Formats: sequence, structure tokens, C-alpha cells
Amino acid sequence: MGLTLKRRERRGDFVYFIPNGTAVDGGTVSKTSWPDASPATNYTDWQFDDIESTEFIRDQDTETIQVPNASGGYTKEEEPTVTKRAWKHTTSKANSLLKQLEHGTSSAIASGVPQTPGGTNVPYLDGVYLKETVGADGTVISRIQVWGRLTLVNPPKSENATGKYEFQVQQLSAALNTVQEN
Repeated sequence: MGLTLKRRERRGDFVYFIPNGTAVDGGTVSKTSWPDASPATNYTDWQFDDIESTEFIRDQDTETIQVPNASGGYTKEEEPTVTKRAWKHTTSKANSLLKQLEHGTSSAIASGVPQTPGGTNVPYLDGVYLKETVGADGTVISRIQVWGRLTLVNPPKSENATGKYEFQVQQLSAALNTVQEN
């Protein structure tokens, strides 16, 4: 029996990202060790506020192969392979991770602490990504948690007061990756 999801009014997406090497609740985040949801601050301290849009991105390559057929000879068939799964988000509110990627600093930006822009040439952060889609009644409709690579797609333009950050998290391979639909 398959899963049938009922159409529900969405309130929005809640997005969290905890970088590799971060100490959380007595443990250190790594590809094989992720924090649990208790206490809630394990994730809420790493929330991206006011997500305005979410776009799922899936890239695939297609290879043409020749398959023997029963009457002799070969038939050409296309075999698609997914090469990338990612989520692109838009927000008007930056956090320390987006500022770190924007300025190329070697650690997260902290208020009042000077750092060297361009201190690193690595344009991404690896870590635990959690996206929860919440319905109008406040219940979680879907939850995906993966090891991912956070990149800043587009920093805001300075032409108006409400610049928007576009950032993306690409799913990387990890044994703890999960998705749950409710």
C-alpha cells in the first residue's frame, strides 16, 4: 500500500543548518554524529529565519545503452541517473552562516568581532541540514534531514532596504540521511 498525502494548507518551511565540527549538547557535529531534537535549541539556535521560498532542485544525467532484444539485435534505451538533490531558499534575514559565506571568513560572523574578509577560499560549509514543512495548524507535514553542503547562491543587492539572500543546500551521501512524510 502506497503513501497518499492529503492536500493541506502550508504555513511554510523551517530551515536549520549546523556546520561540521560544531559542539552541540555535549557532542560534535560530523557526518556520522548528529544532534537529536531535545532540547529544541539544538536546532533552533541554527535556524534561518523567515524563509520566503523553497525550490527543490534535481539534476540528472542520461546515458544511452544498448540492450539485447529477443528477436536479435539491440535496442537503445535511455537510463537516467540522479546526480544532484538540493533545496534553494530565499530569505531577507541573514544569519552568521550566510554572512560567513558572503564575506569568505574562516569562521561564523559574530557581532562586534572584526574578521578578515577572504580569509578562506572555500565557498561552502558542510553540515546537518533540517527542513520541516509545517501546516496551517502547526503540525509538521514533512521533515527531511541530510548531510549537506551550504552555499550562498546570491547575496543581496544593495539597491533597496530589503535585499534577499538566496542559499542552497545540496544533499551529500550519509548513512543518517532521512525523510519522513506525515
